[in-house]
Amino acid sequence: MVYGLDVEGKFAFEQGIQVYSGRVYWNFCDFGPLKAELGAEGGYGQFNIVGGLDGGGPVYGGFLGLEYPFEHRFCLSVDAGPYRVGASSLGYTYQTTQLVFNTALYIYLF
Repeated sequence: MVYGLDVEGKFAFEQGIQVYSGRVYWNFCDFGPLKAELGAEGGYGQFNIVGGLDGGGPVYGGFLGLEYPFEHRFCLSVDAGPYRVGASSLGYTYQTTQLVFNTALYIYLF
């Protein structure tokens, strides 16, 4: 494994939206305990009656973020970046670019 390179699977949901994706990111710089990350994510989003959409499509984008470890196995992560979101619903295809913010609390097992 390359030092500073991480891969993860992700599932997110909110009021009729489910996103299943994978991420790869690189910890490219350390500021004391704070780590700066640069990465990419790709996956699939499912929309259930959200703004008239009842379908799904690809979700992909890049992000820049920060990770702060505390205690021994816990870490807080915050990142943001542009994501391309697509959906097919009722025979129509929609695509848009959105600025997405992610926050996460990680518990490292290994």
